[in-house]
Amino acid sequence: MNAKNVTGKTTAPVKVAVPNVSNLIDSNVYYAMQDVSLHLKTKESWRGKIPTQLGFSKEDKEALNLITFAIMKDVWAPDGVNWEGFLPYVMLRQIRKRFTWDSKPSNKRYFIKKIPNFEEELNEYAVKEMEKAGAGNFARYIQAEAKKVSSETVKLYKAARTFATLVEYEEMRDRLRPDIIETTRAEILLDLKNFFDLPGYYELAFGIGKYAKLKQLIRTISCARYTFRWQNYTTNIHCNILTHMLESAMISYLQNLERGVTSTDILMKEFWVMLFQ
Repeated sequence: MNAKNVTGKTTAPVKVAVPNVSNLIDSNVYYAMQDVSLHLKTKESWRGKIPTQLGFSKEDKEALNLITFAIMKDVWAPDGVNWEGFLPYVMLRQIRKRFTWDSKPSNKRYFIKKIPNFEEELNEYAVKEMEKAGAGNFARYIQAEAKKVSSETVKLYKAARTFATLVEYEEMRDRLRPDIIETTRAEILLDLKNFFDLPGYYELAFGIGKYAKLKQLIRTISCARYTFRWQNYTTNIHCNILTHMLESAMISYLQNLERGVTSTDILMKEFWVMLFQ
């Protein structure tokens, strides 16, 4: 049916473009992932080790992990590496942190050793919780796709996470309880040794040689957690620059899936662009 504009003239019908929305991503998925971000914001890392209320959130840590990995992969990732499954692996990790407890590394090593399929059981539990939130199709997709990630990629990501933990420790060791400072340092060093076979990783960890400036760069980026957004608003939920970077990248990933983008190369590139935008 034709319509008349304000001049009284007849105009052609207006055609509204309808976005190509897949069955995988809907409003429930966005709400569910918003809930994941909110809970990671309000969960403190280093719980029990900081004598004040000023701590680092789980979302801070996940953001720093990814930023560190993005930098490290350009140094240590082999040519032609297949990144398939990496972003789902990262998303599943965040979902799991939303619905499960977080334990210190020594406890995790014990559980993995003593409980059959410990990691898989935690993933399954987290996915079922996402299903209750109405994001079941997305959660199952993430769970299935995460299994495609290569062991080499997982190792490099774990190396980045361990280095990020060291950076955090060095930032706040003066605020840690005196009785656990050396114990924590020993635990971090134990994990670091698992990645000393990566050429230059030792130098990066201790900030020596040609990687000294690279470590300083990552430490500087880590300090973005101290710059809060929405400074002129009253809120007890802190949103800092570091977590905003992570959330921007996650939303980019969801929107690309909603548009039907399946190319791992495109998904990864746009994820990194939004992480550092």
